[in-house]
Amino acid sequence: MSGRVIAATVGTVVGLGATFAPVPWIAPAVAAVAGIAQLCQNVTQNRRLIKQLGARCEALLTALRESCNGKTEESMKAAIDTSVFLLNDIKGRMIAWKARSKFAQFLQQDDIIEDIRKCNLEIDNFYDAFMLQSHMELHNWQMTFEENRAKDHEEIMGSLTRIEDMVTVQTEVQNRSSAEISQMMFMMQNFLSNFETGDKRHTDLACNLYNVQMTSRQLLPNYDLKAGEVRRIGSHPVGGSPAFDIWEGEYLGRTKCAVKVIRGIEVSPNTQKRFLREIKIWRDVWEQDKGTYILPFYGACHNDGPYPYMVSPWMKNGDALSYVKKYADSVNRKFLIRHIAEGLRLLHTQNPPIAHGDIKAANILIDDNGRPLLADFGLSKFMEEMTGMPFTQSRGVSDSYRWFAPELCSAPGVLSVYSDVFSYAMTVLELMTGEHPFSHIRRTPEVLIRMQTGERPRRPVGDVYVQRGLDDKLWALLQRCWVSEPENRPNIHQVLEELPPA
Repeated sequence: MSGRVIAATVGTVVGLGATFAPVPWIAPAVAAVAGIAQLCQNVTQNRRLIKQLGARCEALLTALRESCNGKTEESMKAAIDTSVFLLNDIKGRMIAWKARSKFAQFLQQDDIIEDIRKCNLEIDNFYDAFMLQSHMELHNWQMTFEENRAKDHEEIMGSLTRIEDMVTVQTEVQNRSSAEISQMMFMMQNFLSNFETGDKRHTDLACNLYNVQMTSRQLLPNYDLKAGEVRRIGSHPVGGSPAFDIWEGEYLGRTKCAVKVIRGIEVSPNTQKRFLREIKIWRDVWEQDKGTYILPFYGACHNDGPYPYMVSPWMKNGDALSYVKKYADSVNRKFLIRHIAEGLRLLHTQNPPIAHGDIKAANILIDDNGRPLLADFGLSKFMEEMTGMPFTQSRGVSDSYRWFAPELCSAPGVLSVYSDVFSYAMTVLELMTGEHPFSHIRRTPEVLIRMQTGERPRRPVGDVYVQRGLDDKLWALLQRCWVSEPENRPNIHQVLEELPPA
């Protein structure tokens, strides 16, 4: 449809009555088209398609009037009645499109476009049914429809990059279903890839996406971060281990995040597939937990350097051991160990059960409210699968021998919920004392040898440990968690029953 015809529709509300006055019996159709013209003036989304449809409605009215020349009202009754029904139906649909909230208009734009297409097809059917004559440019509307659809889509998506346009959308988020919010974020996240990082449109869109995510407390639907959702800050890592480097990062241009780079495992299609599968497990658990016991997870990236990395919120309080050392006189250790056990129970009661595999204070981070959150579960198994060697021989895992159950350090070395309970008890001792298990033994290989012969940590002596919660009852529980036979250890439910109240 030409621009001339579209422009003709706007502003015709007053003039339509005068134009069609000589044929008074088509007044109901004129009224419907006048209403359509008014709606076309106020439309804000899909405006080109809707104005094109409005122009076709006006053209239909013109064709109907021309067909009435020299004919009686009786002979035109069927055509007029059908046109009134059709035009009122189109007007009703326009009202419904306009009544939808901005959030709904974003999500349902494909449905609206399909509805507009159907209206055009019904106009075609009306022309054919009553053998009305029409200008070719009006009847052959499909090409211009596609052009308008593309321009409207670009305009709608462009509004996602404008802060002021998203204010209304963000206020609706709390009243929307999880699926609708996920659909909205998926749309926004995909659109990010249209712009280079640093482009103002990318920056504003990322900001809007962050606001939707924080309001809804949902993770991004696409956890393979490759559209500039995160960037590393600085030229060097700020921490890490023999297996990982920790970098500071910026997430969606709004907040500090932790970027954990897995060293020694280069990106390949197989690595990416396996890595994302493990990360999906983490995300699925977090979706149940919502950050009560499990560290929130933003996603993973494979296209920023040779090694894959994971992205999670920056925890300014650091890990659990650093936290108890810093606040030694005030921290509630009984709360910490109970909260950690609750997190393990969440993992162990999944179907199938999830073994964390590397429970220790370094893998437990403290949030802003002082709550311990489990991190990095499943990574031990991932390292084993990716390197082709038992995880206990993987690079950097020797750091964890002080916490590992004895069965993990000899073939076949299978992770289980029982080995988690053993490591949990070591972590309890670590948090109660502020020292690694077997702190009196300097060399880790010697710890491994002594553990295999049945030796277990010494009980710390002093009233301070009892005051922290390490009394006779808790020590007896730890000793039961450290027995050599895995099946003779208490499960995490039994552990929680015997822990001191917080």
